[in-house]
Amino acid sequence: MRLGQIPAVPASAVPTRDDCSITEAYESYAPELRRYATARLRDGAAAEDIVQEAFVRFAIEAGARRAPRNQRAWLYRVVLNLIISGSRRAEVVRRRSSRLAFDDIELESPEVACLATERQRALATALQAAGVAGRTSLRLAAEGYTGREIAQVLGRSEGATRTLICRARSQVRRELAASYAEVA
Repeated sequence: MRLGQIPAVPASAVPTRDDCSITEAYESYAPELRRYATARLRDGAAAEDIVQEAFVRFAIEAGARRAPRNQRAWLYRVVLNLIISGSRRAEVVRRRSSRLAFDDIELESPEVACLATERQRALATALQAAGVAGRTSLRLAAEGYTGREIAQVLGRSEGATRTLICRARSQVRRELAASYAEVA
C-alpha cells in the first residue's frame, strides 16, 4: 500500500444501522436497567448478567428485523421476565436440594421408616388413580413448569391443562384422605 492510500475496510467491519441502534439503546438504557435489576435482585453481578442477556436478545431481534418500536419498554419487560425465570429456576433447585438433603438423613427408628414407607405407598396409589396425563401434569407442575409449558408437553390447550391439573390434584387428595381414613 502506498502512502496516502486508504486501506480497504471489509464490509463486515462497517457498522450497520442496526449496530448503531443497539449501541444507542445500550448507552441510553443500560444504566437504568442495571439499577432496576439490582433493586429487584439485590445482587449487582446477577443484575449485570441479566441486563447483558436482555441486550443480547435485543440484538437478535434487531438482526432479524424485528426490533421493537418502544425499545425501553421492551427491554424492561425482557429484564423482568429474565428475573422471574431465574427465580423460578432457583426455587426448583432449592426444592430439589432440600429433598436431597432430607433423603440423606438417616431414619430415627424402624417405626418412622415404616410410616414413611406407608405414606409413599399411599401417595403412589393416589397418583396411579390420577391417570398418566394427570401424573405427568402434576409432576411437571411440581418441578416448576408453567401451565403453558405443561400444555405443550401434553399437547393440550392451556385451559384443558389447568382443568386436568385441578382434577388430578382433587383425585390425589380424595385417594389420600380415603387411605388415611382406612388407617384410623
